[in-house]
Amino acid sequence: MTASPPTIADKRAELRDRLLRQRRQQQQNSDQITAEPETSTAPLSSQQSGLWLAAQLARAPGYTLVNATWLRGPLDSSLLRAALDGLIERHQSLRTSFPEQDGAPRLTVAPTGQLWWEELDLCRVPEPNRRQRGLEALAAWAEQVIDLRHPLLRTLLVRLDTGEHLFGYLQHHIVSDGWSIPILVSELSELYRAAAEQRSPRLPAQTIQPTDVYRWQRERLATEPVRQRLNRWRDQLAGMPQLRFPTDRPRPAVASWAGHQVVVDLPAELIARADAVARTGDRLPFAVLLAAFSVLMRQRSGQHDLALGTAFSGRVRTEMEPLIGYFANTGVLRIRTAAEQGLDELIGHCHDVVLDAEGMQDIPFADVVNAVAPARVPGANPLFQICFTLARGAILVPALDLEGVEVEPVRVRAPGSRFDITFQVTELPDGRYRMEIEYATELFDEQTIHQLAKDYRTLLALMLASDAVSELTVAQLQQAAGLPSPAAAVASGDRDEVGAGPVDAGPVDAGPVDARPVGKEPVDAGPAAPSGPAEPDALRDQVARIWVAVFGVTGDFDDDESFFEVGGSSIMAVRLRAQLLSEFGIDLPLADIFAGGSVAELTDYLSARLAEVS
Repeated sequence: MTASPPTIADKRAELRDRLLRQRRQQQQNSDQITAEPETSTAPLSSQQSGLWLAAQLARAPGYTLVNATWLRGPLDSSLLRAALDGLIERHQSLRTSFPEQDGAPRLTVAPTGQLWWEELDLCRVPEPNRRQRGLEALAAWAEQVIDLRHPLLRTLLVRLDTGEHLFGYLQHHIVSDGWSIPILVSELSELYRAAAEQRSPRLPAQTIQPTDVYRWQRERLATEPVRQRLNRWRDQLAGMPQLRFPTDRPRPAVASWAGHQVVVDLPAELIARADAVARTGDRLPFAVLLAAFSVLMRQRSGQHDLALGTAFSGRVRTEMEPLIGYFANTGVLRIRTAAEQGLDELIGHCHDVVLDAEGMQDIPFADVVNAVAPARVPGANPLFQICFTLARGAILVPALDLEGVEVEPVRVRAPGSRFDITFQVTELPDGRYRMEIEYATELFDEQTIHQLAKDYRTLLALMLASDAVSELTVAQLQQAAGLPSPAAAVASGDRDEVGAGPVDAGPVDAGPVDARPVGKEPVDAGPAAPSGPAEPDALRDQVARIWVAVFGVTGDFDDDESFFEVGGSSIMAVRLRAQLLSEFGIDLPLADIFAGGSVAELTDYLSARLAEVS
């Protein structure tokens, strides 16, 4: 294949990546990640613990990464399988699974990998329908829910003709992230070409593996400099209100993660203006886009203090760059707006907020949540519910490079939503942009999201009009856009307000979960068998003892106080479940705990279950 000349987007991305690598290199000598011999089991990272918990709460494909490609030409499927085997052998994360032990997950690394390979032959399907049938099969395959106890990379090869295939690969987010996809594609391509040319593959050296990174993260969190930074971040986020964004339907107690996506193009000239405004003020282009989005969120919610989320790579050391793994971290953006605030001032504020959050990306989001300790709401994501991100095309549009095979990326995605709304501005390789808006279908109608995209484009266009940035205030921009006032926007229709997003995937401890009941030593016999009904008062006392041990409550407490009312968190839910399983031999669904379990409710539930088995 002939390489395309670098675009403006490529050059800008290359410059930013070079500056980031220089910054990482300056930190290397004093804070290196060292390699240790690979072991079969290890503690989960903070981010992985949160995703494992989320997977237990909702069996949905909200945390899978799906990519697919048309392959036209003389594909050797045996070489493709061999290349995938080599990729799995090379990357520890692709040999990782998460079985439970004593009610808690354990990161388990297999010494040799297992390729999950599926083939579908559609050659006999009549020609007019063949490609459509292939795309339908791919879409159905992408909806699968991955069991975390089994291989977490899945592949599908659909054969349409001897010279035409559709290839899909799917990973669970717990072992991979968006920044891992280009690595997977590049190395899979090199392994295939090397096999075809009968030579050794030329791949970058790996000095560490993901479990080394997770251990390094835990050790750093115990150091005083990092604790001081975490405390400063806690102070910055203290008192931040939840975003009251109106929804079309009331929020369920436990989110299903069902989702959809709306895609809308952004005019190239509009982005060119955003780049020009950024250059003039020496700001990030992301800050310009974020400023317009902040005005939209202010208008929709009627709030001036806004809590938004975003994503960072989390790859703060150069030795992490060649790894496939889950290192991406969530950042919190606290944007403060005012009616008389000038747009240039708002852009500068967004720029500073993004840089500050980027500098904190080495501290796991779950630990930030633990430090801030926000008020918890059942079915709620802590700190924020709406994400705004900017993604470069090299991450989202990977293309395989196979010997003699023409490739064409296929747009496919898992039908889930990780937050209430994820509003992503995507930069394509040719310099164009588009808005990709992922939303929770149990909360929003598609029409609502299309209107949101339309209003954002209107605000961005007005903000970037000639001299508007230097002359207009936030209130004047809202008025010029002709959007409803904040009060009218929130009150319109019979709409709920966003009190929170999907079920909390944190906070979680960085280290392994000790799921044993207090005062008990581990035993090999596993959980107790259901022991039959107990007297109501005795059963209540047993549940109350476990409740006290998990939550640390002292003195008298109300049996009707819910899980969240006594300060429950994700890790406490896991421990409560594990202790109830050990004590009574009954596995209580985590979703029931998050839905508002109390001593009284747990006693009633256990009494009914024990009566069933007696």
